Order: sequence, then structure tokens, then C-alpha cells
Amino acid sequence: MRECLLTAAIEDAPQTVSVNREELDNQREAKRKKEEMIKKKSLGKAEEALVEASYYWDMYFSDVCWKGKQSIVKTMLARLRSESAKVEALKENIRMRVLGLGWKQFAITWSQKGVRRSVDELAMHLKMIIRKERKLTPPTDPALEMPKRAVLPILGTATKQLLEGKDTAKIDEKEFRERAAELQMQRETRGEGSIFSEMQPLYCPELDELMDKRIDVLYSFQLDSGEKVLRWCQGKVIKILMEKRKPTVVVRWDPMPDVDGKENSIEETQQELPQRKWNKDVEGAWRLDINVGFVEDSNVEESERNIDLGVESEVESESSESESDEAGSSASESSSD
Repeated sequence: MRECLLTAAIEDAPQTVSVNREELDNQREAKRKKEEMIKKKSLGKAEEALVEASYYWDMYFSDVCWKGKQSIVKTMLARLRSESAKVEALKENIRMRVLGLGWKQFAITWSQKGVRRSVDELAMHLKMIIRKERKLTPPTDPALEMPKRAVLPILGTATKQLLEGKDTAKIDEKEFRERAAELQMQRETRGEGSIFSEMQPLYCPELDELMDKRIDVLYSFQLDSGEKVLRWCQGKVIKILMEKRKPTVVVRWDPMPDVDGKENSIEETQQELPQRKWNKDVEGAWRLDINVGFVEDSNVEESERNIDLGVESEVESESSESESDEAGSSASESSSD
């Protein structure tokens, strides 16, 4: 009986070995697909995070960011009417540093022990950030956290498959940033978010601040097919009509090379600028004409970057900070930390 079993085992050995190898290969393939799926999901989350960081990085170098003197926090909060608008503006300015620049040391929770932080708490925290960031150098690129494989202990000798897996798991940072930038452009093309909208001031400018400034207005155009489309048109405010009941200015519009009859036309018309349509995405909406080209050139002077709406430049001398601001910043640091 024993000899029969041994003989049968020997005869079946090649087939058994082949089946075992096939099953092991299937297991390895299933594991590889699972790791690939996890990696793809992790990369997707990292790309989403990088797109968000890119927006906040751009916003930090724009007029929407409150920086320079700590007193700018009080000045800007005074221009916002509702409590919710003030809280959101403070949060956005903190996110610019934490998410956009990757300065995690300035992170703060939005609530404490189930209670939402007040405007005063967030304002003190932002003042502390503004004071401390003077000694920091902003990164030249948006903050990036690449997904990494967990480091686990190895028992025995590492297999060839494991060593090869480590090499294939490496991700090219430059290629990753390019993919994220492409994703951001695709979204903006579909109308999902806009860097021009994100970089607008967090408050609606007053009419007297718009003199000689460039603005965008969202107009409706009718195509040859009869379909109506919305398009942002650019122009310069050349006059403010204070006698009008509704906020109205005179705009000298830019030519539109791709519109018949508007190729070389420079028109001047009256334009209503209702506050309720500030930085919206509806017909008649308006916003500042932001030049985002400066983000590609870090050597552009700050004075050339900012749209002058009473926002103090980051390059103002630290010595010009008032003693009262310095005293307040010390109190805010101990309170918020």
C-alpha cells in the first residue's frame, strides 16, 4: 500500500508541482493587482491634495493673502460684515500657509472640545503666523506629500520580488507635479474651480478703490447656432459715477480678437457692479482682472504683484510694526498655542 502511494505520488509530481506553481503565480498576481490598486488610490488622493495645495500656494502670493503687518488682520476683518465671512477669511489665510506652503507648525483645529473657535481666537493665531513667517522662506513650489510604502521589518533575506518592488514603487516628483497641474487645468476647463476666482480679495472692493483698476465682467454671448454662452470680458475702470443710485462705473473694454466686429474695437460703456454679484459665476458677475503670470517668476517685485486695494506689502520693514501689535502678538501666541 505504501509503495503504491509513493509510486502514485512520483507519477503525479510534475503535475502537482505545475499546479502549485500556477497557484503561487496567481496569488502573486492578485497581490500585485491589490498593491497597484492601493497605489493608484493613494496617488489619486495625493494628486487631489496637490491641486488644493497649488490653489493655496498661488493665493499666498496674491492680494487675497493677508501678510506684512499684523494690523492687516484687524483692517481686513473690519471690511467683512458677517461673522461667518470673517471666520472663513481667517481659515483661508491659515490654509494658505499650512496647505499651500506646507508649514504644518501653524496648523490649528477649527474647534476645541466640540466648540467652534471664535473670530478672536483665529485672528490671534493668524497674527502669530504673520509675525513668525517673516523669518521663514516660502517654498518655490506648492507643498507636496508623496505617498510612501509603509516600512515594515524583514525576517530573513529579502526576495528579489521585494527588492524590485521597492524600485517600482518610487514615484518621479516632477512627473507627479505635471500630472497634478494637468488635472487642475482639466477641472478649470470644465468650470470646476478657477485660479482667477480663488485669488480674488475676500471682500467686495468699494467703488473708489476701483479707479484705474482692471476688472472682469461675465457677459452672455449668442453663438451662430443660437446657443448662449457666458464669457469673461476685461476692461479698465476709467470713471466712477457717484451720482448713480446703483454702483456704476465707466469701463474701457479690451478688444476681442476672436469676436467679429470686436477685433480692434475699444469701447467705453457704463457698467453696474452690484455687490451681490461680486466674484460669482452668473451673468453680470464681476471681479478683479488678476494677472496670475507672476507665480511663474519669483523674482517679480512685490509692488508689481499686488493689486493696490489697501493691502500692505509683505516687504514692509519689520521695524515699522507698532509696539502695540508686538504686545498683542505675544499674547496671541501664548493663547493660540
